[in-house]
Amino acid sequence: MRCGACLLAMAGLAMSLGACEGSGCGEPPKAQSAKSGAGGGGGGSPASGGGEVALGQNVQKVLNAPLRQENSLVSWSSGTATKPATPAGPVFADVNKAAYGPTVIKAVGGSLVASYTPGCPGWKDLRAALKGLSVDLAGKVAVYRLDVSDPDQATVLPSGMTRLPVPALAYYESGQALGQRQGLPFERRLGRGGEPLEDSQQYQDRLRRWLREAVAERDFNLPEPRPQ
Repeated sequence: MRCGACLLAMAGLAMSLGACEGSGCGEPPKAQSAKSGAGGGGGGSPASGGGEVALGQNVQKVLNAPLRQENSLVSWSSGTATKPATPAGPVFADVNKAAYGPTVIKAVGGSLVASYTPGCPGWKDLRAALKGLSVDLAGKVAVYRLDVSDPDQATVLPSGMTRLPVPALAYYESGQALGQRQGLPFERRLGRGGEPLEDSQQYQDRLRRWLREAVAERDFNLPEPRPQ
């Protein structure tokens, strides 16, 4: 089924999540709230979804800070986290249902999993942002890609998450799911006439800054950063 046909079919639903089966699509949800558990099970900490929240101190400043190519960008807000035992170099790799347990759930340290379908229009930009993020957070957080074209692959996602919409994000620390989001956090800026106000690289850089702060704050409900 094509994206356009699927979106028309979904238009009557009460939830405006903007997903489609064929190519896999996602629009930023207006509001989400879910509880996460490790590996699709129950329990765990409340996770974040779409919508707006009150920003913590200095969060807006960090959101709009320039990107820096360094390995010390995460400042754990609790002040009690120990250094994650993740590989020293950047990790940006594929993962599947069979490897999800030992790779993500049993890992010591931080793991960010992006679920997607290859045909999703938003995946190309998010993938580029995640690749850059893996460099930013090298040695602290490993970034994984989970292809959910086969619905069975999505059964490993945390409690409260579904296969669609995609792309979607699930963040873990030492096997505990601490944050999640389905759909892109924001879209490329357009003018009143629909003309693009930022190119792909600018949009990907904003996604990357948002991802960096979302992981640092364990909050996937942050607003979009301002263009630079």
